[in-house]
Amino acid sequence: MLWDAGGRPTPATDIDFSREMVGVVAMGAQISTGYEIWVQHVALHWDRMVVRYGESYPGPGDPVFWVVTFPCHFVRMPRQDVPCTWLLDGD
Repeated sequence: MLWDAGGRPTPATDIDFSREMVGVVAMGAQISTGYEIWVQHVALHWDRMVVRYGESYPGPGDPVFWVVTFPCHFVRMPRQDVPCTWLLDGD
């Protein structure tokens, strides 16, 4: 079971792992709301899959709830039998 951005359960999508794969970016446990992570772009470059992702953090004075969160983003990708490189946008 997965949950949507509002915290409501949503059924997992069927994945055909013979043709597709799932990539995940995650920030681990954070001390409040306001943290985000997302996949921006996935592309095959020569002999490797390149996944670009972004992150954002709450700024000073931003309203947040003091609750542990686990920001993550799952993305469905075409299956490729090549190494995968993960690049934080701006690196």
